[in-house]
Amino acid sequence: MDKSINIRPANKTDIQFIAKAIIESEKSGTTTFAYSEIYEIKENDFFDILVNMLSEDIEGQEICVSGFLIAELNNQRAACCCSWIEGETGLSSAMIKSNLMSAYIPHKNLLKAADKSALLNKIYIERTKNNIEIESVYTENKFRGNKLPSLLIDKQIKRYKKE
Repeated sequence: MDKSINIRPANKTDIQFIAKAIIESEKSGTTTFAYSEIYEIKENDFFDILVNMLSEDIEGQEICVSGFLIAELNNQRAACCCSWIEGETGLSSAMIKSNLMSAYIPHKNLLKAADKSALLNKIYIERTKNNIEIESVYTENKFRGNKLPSLLIDKQIKRYKKE
């Protein structure tokens, strides 16, 4: 089989794939999706929330279509990877993401997450301003073993070196 790999910027038609990728990469090979646990929202319902948040395409954090590159193998979406420059927009990615989530996650579920603030502080990732941040690296099972994550990450870094 000919392995024709194409890496391209994501667009609005990729939103469903990206939402799945965010969930699967966050689960990291387990069955636990932390956002579902934190906000007490079923995974399928959170998928819909992610689709809506991705539709906003707000740069500077990991729930942003324009931050993603998509790897296609034989004309099929096979993998993706998100990146951004931390603080480039003037706000931290944590601030942008929390504002986005507060706009889409039901208030009662935000309150449930607030009750878990001690736990959240333990898993908070401190980001360094002006660093390239890489998130949501994901490959569909049937395309694993083709070095797509490495290709995507290299392409993301080259994208920022040009800037």
